[in-house]
Amino acid sequence: MALFVIYGYQNSGKTHTAWLVYNLLKAAGSKLYFESHPAQNELTYAEVLQHITDRYNAPDTTPHISDFRALIEYKGKKVAIFSAGDCVKDYNWAVTSLVDNLDWAQKEGADHIVCCSRYINRAGSVQRYLLDNYNIYKLYHKSRTNILSEQLADIQKVAKKIFTDIKHSSMLQSALQDAYNQDNNIGEVGLFQRIIEYFECHPKCTPIKMHQHYVQYGNPVVKCEISDILFVSYSKHYPWMKINFLQAKKADFNNRKEGLVSNNTKLKFSIDKNQYNLLKDRPEIDPLKTGLPKDILSKACNASITSYGVFYNASNSSKTTTVEFAFEITDLLQPTPKVTRACFGTIDTYYGCICNNKYCHCHCWHELNLLTTLDTDCFENALLNFQIGSPIEDEGAIHLAKAIEALLQKEGKSNHSFMQFMQKHEHQWKSISNDNNKGLDMDNLESLSSIQYVVLVDIDNEEYSNND
Repeated sequence: MALFVIYGYQNSGKTHTAWLVYNLLKAAGSKLYFESHPAQNELTYAEVLQHITDRYNAPDTTPHISDFRALIEYKGKKVAIFSAGDCVKDYNWAVTSLVDNLDWAQKEGADHIVCCSRYINRAGSVQRYLLDNYNIYKLYHKSRTNILSEQLADIQKVAKKIFTDIKHSSMLQSALQDAYNQDNNIGEVGLFQRIIEYFECHPKCTPIKMHQHYVQYGNPVVKCEISDILFVSYSKHYPWMKINFLQAKKADFNNRKEGLVSNNTKLKFSIDKNQYNLLKDRPEIDPLKTGLPKDILSKACNASITSYGVFYNASNSSKTTTVEFAFEITDLLQPTPKVTRACFGTIDTYYGCICNNKYCHCHCWHELNLLTTLDTDCFENALLNFQIGSPIEDEGAIHLAKAIEALLQKEGKSNHSFMQFMQKHEHQWKSISNDNNKGLDMDNLESLSSIQYVVLVDIDNEEYSNND
């Protein structure tokens, strides 16, 4: 759910701005619900503009537009719009209460919310309430000067952003929710398979099925799985790929502490202790029969090469269960192991955060890389925009690219963009000494058998990126 906040001082024109956004969206979509003060008639876009003009020229004589709330459907997505931003709670009339309106919007299943807030951030204020309880997507500031021109500019910004977001909105969340709605006892395997089915249909993605086996590391030798998915993102604009090993888990829904901000959220799930150590410490692995170079983990440029993805139920004021997919690099997990056997145990994982800001809702980034989020849409958008994973280049890129090429041929899959990527950088890769290839079993390039799926992500796919 994206939350847009139009904020400004008292009488700065927040309600007018929200009203014009409502009219723009209503013209593009369909109105599902509308409620306003009994003294106010529903006005057209032109009539609201006239109200603003009149009030700008004669602010003491023109009546105000009253608070309202409305629900619009556009391209299958619901947008809730309401203007109340002066008080957190008003027990006299729901339309003027921010909390009541937010609860109403969530119960109606709104995908986007446009609301108003006074430009004040202190205990008990609307803005503080929003910061403490919601992932605010975008703030639009309204000053008290040049009301008409500034409001029109804000209106265009808000409406355009909503139109764009809905047109290119993430659908992975919907796919997971549909799977849960069909079977509310669905487990980790079922939800994971739904993700793969979703990527199968995505124009940017090409999943390749593997037969998963163990990798070996350490002395004495330890055997374990490396991950469920290897994401391989590539772009013709870069001579390297980004890769991310992701292990999928399902949290114990009954043990999640609801209502906490992300960096205090506790997700409890079972874990393979050896696999966690592999993904956390990233040692060299035995390349035998894996199709991966031995230093695929140890030479990673940044920690986002390994991660966990956790299915969990999000906080919801309604009685329905919302399934979300949390993403976090392994380095940020803070496990408290309760080991029952030599290798396996239960981990009470406190979902980590890279900052100490108590208002952070964990969409944490570092140099344009996503490190942690509790939001499915944020994870998908970052994956599709080259913002997840660690760059791999030189001999590592050669090894992996050749293995993927062999896999595509073996599975009878065509991927023209990946072949173009390889051809473009072939001359650079040829300059690398063959001595660097000694750490790889070249006879097993076609296997990549240490993971269940390789998912190729074509960052440059025009069918997706330029669908305006």
